[in-house]
Amino acid sequence: MRCKYVLPSGEQCKANAVKNSTHCYFHSPLISEAEKKAAQAKGGANRARKLDQPLPGIKLEKLADVKQFMSNVIGQAAKGEMDTRAAKDLIYMATEWRNTQTAYINKKGSEDICDIF
Repeated sequence: MRCKYVLPSGEQCKANAVKNSTHCYFHSPLISEAEKKAAQAKGGANRARKLDQPLPGIKLEKLADVKQFMSNVIGQAAKGEMDTRAAKDLIYMATEWRNTQTAYINKKGSEDICDIF
């Protein structure tokens, strides 16, 4: 459900209402201005996705490398060793890299994509 707050322009706020409320977080009369300002100052810092520890140096030069990387990430997430949101982001990036490699292979007939960078 959308927030019921009406902006000075006469338009309704486009944000989603907080669960069990008729208003979004920033228009809720139940939340103090101090809390709203503190949340705004954080600017999404609570949602930042960081790995608990850096990944070892990884070379994604061949399609098999990308497949192995994706398999490792999925395995770590499944065992609870990696935040699932971070795993999702890594899988997305690996998929984009795989798609780039595949397009290069289809165009050039070679898996050696590293020479284009």
